[in-house]
Amino acid sequence: SNSYPFIVRGWQGLLIEPHPEAFQKAQQLHRKRKQVILLNTACSDRDGELELKTYAGDADGSHSSLGERVESIEGAPTAPRDSLRVKVHRLEALLDEFRIPHEFGLLTIDTEGHDFQVLRGANLTRYRPQVIITEKNPDDEEKFAFLRANGYRCHADLQFDTIWTVP
Repeated sequence: SNSYPFIVRGWQGLLIEPHPEAFQKAQQLHRKRKQVILLNTACSDRDGELELKTYAGDADGSHSSLGERVESIEGAPTAPRDSLRVKVHRLEALLDEFRIPHEFGLLTIDTEGHDFQVLRGANLTRYRPQVIITEKNPDDEEKFAFLRANGYRCHADLQFDTIWTVP
């Protein structure tokens, strides 16, 4: 988890995990951390429900995907195991509900190809995280253009992630 090093150093966190088994592991991991809010739901650009696909050999849900599968994620399993319907919320609504400050420190998104939808549901004109970490996937140019249009610049382009900052 990109958020874990910050959480163990005492940062507050709103952690969102739709995968039931991964959610249970996160609950156990953070059970004594009063500064952590953990939700068993998903984020997108609209409220409602989406199909969460899980994959064989991926018990912790690290390759689960919402909606359409991005097949070319390096190292991702390809044999479907199961799917279930999960509630999805616009990130902006959850930030509002939990009274997250409009200019918070870090937004890290790890959704196996659903990052752009999460960003579109965040309202980046109203909420201004200082740093945004997103996964790097094929055909990300529209997501990158969206971040640039909202005043972010690419600070680092890593093997699997990109890091965006407010200048």
